[in-house]
Amino acid sequence: MSEREVILAYLTEDLGIEEEEAKQMLVDDDLWLVHPSERFGIEADKEVEVWTEAVLKLEAIVDMALYADLYSNVAVIQCLADGLARAEVKLERAKERAGLG
Repeated sequence: MSEREVILAYLTEDLGIEEEEAKQMLVDDDLWLVHPSERFGIEADKEVEVWTEAVLKLEAIVDMALYADLYSNVAVIQCLADGLARAEVKLERAKERAGLG
């Protein structure tokens, strides 16, 4: 059994998550550090909308952190910027899957 199959079985059998949602939780697995059980299974037809909103909101948060001195801890700013970069990649991949990129 592959690692993906083991994780899918854990999500569906042990946690009781529907198979389709569990598969969505594993999309673009290479982008995330958190375990798949801590992710959300976003429906394929909603991905572009959801990730577009995420990018816009994260851009605003990063701007506040940088320019409004919201966070003086550079590690927090770096984590926010990393989250934004991951969301941007996720959005591009979602657009490609939707035939928009």
